[in-house]
Formats: sequence, structure tokens, C-alpha cells
Amino acid sequence: MNIAIVNPPRFDGVSVVREERCEVTERYSVLEPYSLLQLAALLQAGGHRVRLLDANGANASYGHVESWLRRTAYDALIFRFTPTTFDHDLRLATLSKKLRPDARTIGICWTLRTMPADVLREAPDLDIYLRHEYENVGTRLLNALENGAPLDGVPGIAFRENGGFHVTNDARAIADYDAMPIPAYELLPSLDPYFISAHACQPFTIMYASKGCPFACSFCTVARTTWKFRSAAHVLEGLDVRWYCNTRVHLVDPDLLREMRSAGCSGISYGVESGNQGILDTVSKQATVAQAEHALRWAKEAGIKTYAAFILGLPGETWESAMDTIEFAMRTLPNGAQFNVLAPYPGTELYENLRQRGVLPEVDWRALYQDSAVVGTDGLSRAELNRLRRLAYTKLYFNPRWWWQNLRFALSSRDDFQLASRYGLRILSNYFVHGMRGSH
Repeated sequence: MNIAIVNPPRFDGVSVVREERCEVTERYSVLEPYSLLQLAALLQAGGHRVRLLDANGANASYGHVESWLRRTAYDALIFRFTPTTFDHDLRLATLSKKLRPDARTIGICWTLRTMPADVLREAPDLDIYLRHEYENVGTRLLNALENGAPLDGVPGIAFRENGGFHVTNDARAIADYDAMPIPAYELLPSLDPYFISAHACQPFTIMYASKGCPFACSFCTVARTTWKFRSAAHVLEGLDVRWYCNTRVHLVDPDLLREMRSAGCSGISYGVESGNQGILDTVSKQATVAQAEHALRWAKEAGIKTYAAFILGLPGETWESAMDTIEFAMRTLPNGAQFNVLAPYPGTELYENLRQRGVLPEVDWRALYQDSAVVGTDGLSRAELNRLRRLAYTKLYFNPRWWWQNLRFALSSRDDFQLASRYGLRILSNYFVHGMRGSH
């Protein structure tokens, strides 16, 4: 089949990350559509003809997308969408139906995977919703369409049938992550548009060394999902780069961090979430405040820049517990930090618990931003959570010790100085111009 794959345009001029658990607007990062590149490679390996447009990366308009779609006939259009950019992204399906009514429209979104009927109801021009495990489902779905086989035999999807919606069984994760081909980077004109946090250290790309998570954080959309990974040999084959990674605070120790630094690791991001142990226990974080403090200190001692992610407004949050989190950040001074407010994503344990207790109102998924609270706690209103988020950034960004620490890191190498300089400009713009909106 002839397949057109499109990463939709930016949302109100703001870049969008449309990647599994990271389906968010992000003003200061432009990431390759890694999952679409991976799917393209799988489809090519299956004998399909694929072309790809990253309208987000190219900062291209829907007018440009329309011209690109008109250029060559296609049998199916595949794209990703997110909850908060839902209507904007689904314009792509409507555009395709206008240009090529017979071409199937296939949308991918991880966050809304437990609400397939709602997705199809809200998106009349979407033929098929690929809910999850695209690595295992994508080629099987396209082969079924090519052969005219019944779609109810394809797991992990939802589609229209006899005026209603049919949802198939959940799909299994791919058994051998190493068996997948390298993502089809050749379909991108260049890596020049892509960066994270600031335009520096380019060329830049992301890589999934693993996916899924066996841990049980109640707020997370990938909690208790099958963990699959590429082998070290597959990741390292020919590889000699500076790299950054994400991990959990209890999975590192000083020896490991020193080995990572010697292997080229320049930065590490930890999901700390809270500086209050009671809050961490409430959401089944399975880590301690002390472990987080050690992980940040050990990474710095190894010469690795640290980034910490915090969530304000988890169940049980009070002004005092939120201040514990802010004070933790002031005490440990990660090189960079993000302070988000809780977004109760559908399908998470936390979402289900809040719904059962009757404390979560009907929340439009389009409003699930991490920079503006949609729900408060017993002790804090939505406005108070937003005020705490602003306070957290104010305390960090106006802390002289934090700036001095980062200056010392920046002076350690020319690349770090360039990165730090542009990151500093980003901070000033984010705080004074955009008021911390559209950035995480």
C-alpha cells in the first residue's frame, strides 16, 4: 500500500510532543516524531511504500500539509494526536477525507487508549484509532486493509462498524525489541530543526532504549505496562555521542553514575514528583525523598547535569507538603527543574480512584495541561496550585546559588557553555514573557 504519515502542525505556534506518555505542548523543544519514524521503518520492512512529513518539526502550516498530500496518491493516512491538541490534530483527518475520501485515516494516541469510543465519537473523520502497541499492530493493520481482511482480528484498535464502534482486544507488546529496524530517519530532510530545551549540542535525536514501566505510580499512563528494551549491543552499535537519559531515583548509585559519565552521559532526568514522603507513598512512587536527594547529589559528583520533575497537587497535597517539594528543590538545586500541576489522565489508577470517590468532575481531555490545574485537592484550590507552581519557579530562578552552580557547569566545556547560555535565555523568556505557560 501507499502510506502517508504526517506529524501534524504546531498548535498555536507552539511545538507539540506526540510521543506515548509525553503527549504535550512544549514551547522549548522540537522532537523528531520518533514513533512515526519507527512505524515507517516497520511498514517499509513489510513491503509498504511510505512517505513522511513532520509538519511540527518543519513548522509547516496546514496549507503546506494539503499541498504535500495532494502531491502523491495514498491508500492510508497515519498520524498522531494528543488530548490537548485533539481538535487541531484531527483537522488532518478532515483534510484527508476532503482530498482522498477513500483513503483510510488512522490516528495514534496513547493517553486516550482507554476511551476509544469517545475518541471516535468526537472525531467523525477518523476511520481507525490505533490505541496502543503500534510496533506490533501497525503492519498487521495495514496488511489487513490491503487484503480486505476483517479488522476485528487486529488487536489494539477501534473502528467504525455498522453505524457504531468496534473495539478489539488489547494488543500484546512486541516480543523482541531488538528485532525492530532503525527508525526511518532517511525520511526526514534534516535533523537541524530538532532540539530539547535549547538550540545547542546539535544534531540531536531521541532514541527509545526501552519502553514501558513495571512500577506502579498511580498518576502515570505507562504504570504497570510491559517493559521492553533494546540490548546494550543494539543501542551502542557504532555509537559515540554525548547523551542524556531519564530514570528513577532508586535505580542509580555512585559507581553506575561514574560509568555512565565515562560512557558519554552528560545529563540525567529524574522523576522526583514530591519532596514529601507521605505524598510519594500515596501515589505508590516506590521511592523515597532520601533516595531522590542521593541520586541528585551522586549525579552532580559524577559530573552529570541533573534535571528533576515535580508534580504539585497529587492526592493529599496541602500547602505545607507543596512547600516541602519547593524546599527540596532549593536544597538539592538540580541544574534544571520542571514543576507541573497534576493532570489526571484517563486510564491511570489515580484517575479511576478520583472518579470512584466522586471528587473528579467531568474533565474535558482537551484541558489536561500540566501547567494549569483542572482539579484541586482537599486542601488546595486550583488557583492555589497554580500559585504554588509559579512560586516554585520564582524561588528557583531567583536563587543566586542555583545560577552560580550552573555557571560552574557551563564553564566546564564549550558545548555546555553554549547550552547553558541558551537555556538561560529560555528561562528569562519563559518566566517574563510567557508566564510559564506552554513549557514543562
